[in-house]
Amino acid sequence: MRNLRLSMFLLGLVMALGVSAQGRCKGFVFDTDGYVNVRKSPTTNSPVVRKMDNDQILFYEPTGSNWYKVSLTEAGAVIGYVYWNRIAVAADDLGGYVVTDPDGFTNVRASTSTKSAVVQKMKRNTMFTGTPAYVGGKRSNWIGVLDENQKLIGFVYLTKVRGVE
Repeated sequence: MRNLRLSMFLLGLVMALGVSAQGRCKGFVFDTDGYVNVRKSPTTNSPVVRKMDNDQILFYEPTGSNWYKVSLTEAGAVIGYVYWNRIAVAADDLGGYVVTDPDGFTNVRASTSTKSAVVQKMKRNTMFTGTPAYVGGKRSNWIGVLDENQKLIGFVYLTKVRGVE
């Protein structure tokens, strides 16, 4: 299981594409130290509020910086902040997607709302790594777009893309 998660983590690093968001994505702790510090605020100078061991499942959302807000459940309260590269996308949620929007492009939005800012545009047929976003404790109609370092850069609407095998 650990090798599979490591493989999925590395796959995410080599595959395609902060933000303030209202969507949460499922992930797990992945740090060479074997644990990660959850901090009260998004800085290394902030107090540690708890430690989480590798492979512990969590839910995260971007903050517009290199720190993610984390919670223990999809709808749970935020318990603190973790540096983005200490979280890997859960293998069961990580997937490949391709933009299929008939307009020729789709907007990558800052949050799971069509009223949120457009952070970038992706052309039709662009492939990327993504993960379903969770809003209000439920899987939403939004896909979190990940960059080559598995950093969440924004969200696209599910009907504008399709999953690829």
